[in-house]
Amino acid sequence: MRTPKRTPHKRVQDLIKDTAPSLLGLPLVHTTDSYRFAEVLLSGELKPTPCAVFGENLLYLFLGRPAYKTRKQSNDNLTFDLPVAIILNSNTDIGTPARVYPFDSGAFERGLYKTYFHDETILEDFELFSEQISSDKYISHFYSTKREYFGGTSRKNVELPFDGFEARGLHEMARAIADPGVDRDLPADERSSSVELQTRNAVSLSGNTLAVILPQQYLDTKGIAEAIASMGAKYIKTYDVMRNMGSREISAVVYHIARDIYLSEGVFDED
Repeated sequence: MRTPKRTPHKRVQDLIKDTAPSLLGLPLVHTTDSYRFAEVLLSGELKPTPCAVFGENLLYLFLGRPAYKTRKQSNDNLTFDLPVAIILNSNTDIGTPARVYPFDSGAFERGLYKTYFHDETILEDFELFSEQISSDKYISHFYSTKREYFGGTSRKNVELPFDGFEARGLHEMARAIADPGVDRDLPADERSSSVELQTRNAVSLSGNTLAVILPQQYLDTKGIAEAIASMGAKYIKTYDVMRNMGSREISAVVYHIARDIYLSEGVFDED
């Protein structure tokens, strides 16, 4: 188990503790690669796996977003790293989360967000309350609508105290465009403002799966469509991978498919 370097600050928790969770109904999403998805199909569940950051077996989920960075190989015949997004039904029970973070905790540990925070900031300074409602409180504090959170670029005016050092960095990341399909000067990294939930529990896919988004070639494989259908998924959506298609383009396509599903399901009911 991970031991913090010092006693964590609770400034982010204090900021959102009294926030009314008004943006409800976003599903949880687990995105994996095509290689690991084969194992998911065999077991019929999402299982916790060893986590190097926290030193225990954990299952990672993101609120609403199919956040994932493929390492897309230069050889287009290698398909093992193509992403598969599994969107869970909004009422799926994952148990009490082990931890909730306002971003990809692993990316923070790798220093990908260091320009937004002081050098002495530690990961545990950002841990939210270990309950699923804290994710809804967080996005309700920093975003005006669920669709705004999904695409990033918060337009909400948020009053922050001078010493809300962590929250100020989080707000700046929330104002950066998250949708990988939108052109901008900096490389898109939607994980930087995607709320992460960790659980120590396995999650059965049968009866809990709203949608699966996967490469078209995968669905053409014998038995795959039947295995996915057995989960009871309402949507089975595919994307095509063109030659020399990079990770940003693939992420953008997956995002657009997820957005269409949410629109069909009325998830963005405030728009």
